[in-house]
Amino acid sequence: GRRHLAPARALTRRSRDAVHETERLLSEHWREPWSLADLSRAAGLSVYHLCRAFRQVTGRTIHQYREALRLRESLDALQRETRSITDIALDAGFSSHSHFTAAFRREFGRTPSQVRAPFP
Repeated sequence: GRRHLAPARALTRRSRDAVHETERLLSEHWREPWSLADLSRAAGLSVYHLCRAFRQVTGRTIHQYREALRLRESLDALQRETRSITDIALDAGFSSHSHFTAAFRREFGRTPSQVRAPFP
């Protein structure tokens, strides 16, 4: 089962603003190789505090959020482009077709091939 988490302390407005700024940076520059140190500097918070606040506000870790952005971009590419699934996967920053397919299925409940197929 889920482990019990202590109730989160209320975040300050500064922390929430920092999380929203981090979301904006990641959304607008999702291809950039952001490190946690880069993001925390941009947000003006420690790495630990940014990671904790980010998860509290968004419900996802920074890594999960970045992966979801990459997957959404690849979903659009699958539906509008004829490039191979492998090329789309690599372009979205996944290490392999299988890594991409597993992450895609977790996020959307379907494989990239099922999304691309003209009929279900």
